[in-house]
Amino acid sequence: MEENCKTDHDAVVTLVAVVKNLKEGQDKFHVEMKDSFKDLKDNFAVTLANHEERIVRLETSKTKQTVLMSIGISIMGVLVGLMVYHIAK
Repeated sequence: MEENCKTDHDAVVTLVAVVKNLKEGQDKFHVEMKDSFKDLKDNFAVTLANHEERIVRLETSKTKQTVLMSIGISIMGVLVGLMVYHIAK
């Protein structure tokens, strides 16, 4: 009976050590995952800010192009009108 108690005690001690190591491993993994998600979140925020900046620049560029095209078309309309006026004269 004493041998069974000693064996049981050794098994419990071993089990406690294994569980403790497992808990430490989980804690380490949890910290690593938390850091990984923080890095991912920070990188995502930087990437999103860069994309937003590019979108603003593209919108500004598109607006400038539209204004310049409108001015060019207006000038061409005036010139065509002058040509027709001088040819018809």
